[in-house]
Amino acid sequence: MISPTFCLLFQILLVCGGSNEEDQFFPSNFKGEVTSSSNVVLTYEAAKKSLLGVPQYLITRIENYINNDTPQTKKIKEYWTTTTISRINGLSPSTLYTFKLQALKARLTPYDKYIEITLKTWDKAECNPSNLRSEFLDESKVLLTWNAVTKCGSAPAFYELKCNPCAKDSHKTKNNSYVVEDLQPKTQYTFKVFAVSSTGDYYYPGVAMHVRTTEKAVEIPSKLNTEVLTSSNTIKNEPAVSKDETTGSIAVEIPSK
Repeated sequence: MISPTFCLLFQILLVCGGSNEEDQFFPSNFKGEVTSSSNVVLTYEAAKKSLLGVPQYLITRIENYINNDTPQTKKIKEYWTTTTISRINGLSPSTLYTFKLQALKARLTPYDKYIEITLKTWDKAECNPSNLRSEFLDESKVLLTWNAVTKCGSAPAFYELKCNPCAKDSHKTKNNSYVVEDLQPKTQYTFKVFAVSSTGDYYYPGVAMHVRTTEKAVEIPSKLNTEVLTSSNTIKNEPAVSKDETTGSIAVEIPSK
């Protein structure tokens, strides 16, 4: 059993010692991934040392309201964990959340030093286009259609179609269909469709599908399955959301107080 006196002396040495030694008591590489309108997954690298034997952590969730015209009390919730992956459920759609990660010391009190990330949950399914479909008109043209957004409070101002790789990677339309032209043979394309509000904000996650062209039209299926975009989405208005792209989830280290 470790004596209280030893713990006190050890903590004093920790604060006064070199930064390399001190850093071993804190988690690092804090990342977050938005997986739906109500869920996020947080991951981080474990602290190399702990006064508790097994490192333990405190995660503080702070709900940040986007509409500042009607200020509200921020909702704060805390989670204690010994793992390096935390699934946070029960979140509100279209909401910014700040997650603060701290290591725990003696008596299960957190260190002052922490790292934090800010994430925005996806918008409601009703605010996103769905059921994206494709039909080839010839070897270089494809007709894309999707279910329009009709139950999101107000209709979107337009839809934005992203195409990769395309000569023109962005197309806008007010309809729920679009013909993409000048496609190259034997090339795989990714199409992503987002609804855009009257203020220019994208609704996430949108809908995406992958299409591969061939030399002969008869070799191309007329309809292809779609997939919902998945992401580490954060507060940035990036018009592409996928696991391969880290558009946010930036960990910011706050110096010790």
